[in-house]
Amino acid sequence: MNLYFWLFSFCALFMTPVGVQGHIRIDRGIHYRIRIRAAGLPVLRKKKKEEPDVPLYSGDVMKSMRGWDHGLFVSLLREGHFSRLLNLFEWQDAELRVRISFADAAQTAIVYGVVRTVLQAAACIRPLALRGRVEMDFQGAGTQISFRWIATARLGSLMAATLRLWVASAAYRANRSSEEENYAAASH
Repeated sequence: MNLYFWLFSFCALFMTPVGVQGHIRIDRGIHYRIRIRAAGLPVLRKKKKEEPDVPLYSGDVMKSMRGWDHGLFVSLLREGHFSRLLNLFEWQDAELRVRISFADAAQTAIVYGVVRTVLQAAACIRPLALRGRVEMDFQGAGTQISFRWIATARLGSLMAATLRLWVASAAYRANRSSEEENYAAASH
């Protein structure tokens, strides 16, 4: 076998660009659309005709979250694994649109002021590559939040980050099982 061929193949694989396009909209439910491409070819592909957004209801989210290990999630978040994963992506476009509309005009104005102040303070603390707009609507049509993004990363970086997440979660589970064994031994 040719060693140079295999080295070139692994380098080409690790340098492959992966792109993610997504849209999340929250109004009377949670609607989302995500498209993933590797080297320009679709990995997660929708049908050719334009599909409506897939609704996801809060009850479904809560049912799926019951099986999660919340301690593991908090541990990975605290150790910075998720932030390092997000920093791998080059954010080419991110747009946040918020339309605040309640039946009560005073409530609409107060929530608008709070949301706008929080977003401006966040932009002063850490500049974000995020475009957006917050607007008020006194028609009482309902609040709507829309977030669209396009991000790219290299496949090799994503594979390394996935491996780090897997090792960190295995270490957390091993530590937790040893603590449970020690607790069980101490209680008997």
